[in-house]
Amino acid sequence: MRTIEYTATLLSDGHLSMPKEIKEELGLDKNSLVQVAIAKKTKAKNKSIKDFFIG
Repeated sequence: MRTIEYTATLLSDGHLSMPKEIKEELGLDKNSLVQVAIAKKTKAKNKSIKDFFIG
């Protein structure tokens, strides 16, 4: 099984977006079956330089 990792957007109708380039790379057509593993991506917290020091 070929695996490609990318960040998707959850659309308002509940579907996930998939870039055209990935569909082409995997040879996916309409109604192709895919296996999905989902992890929620958290937004990066803006850190200042003092966040890197202890004490």
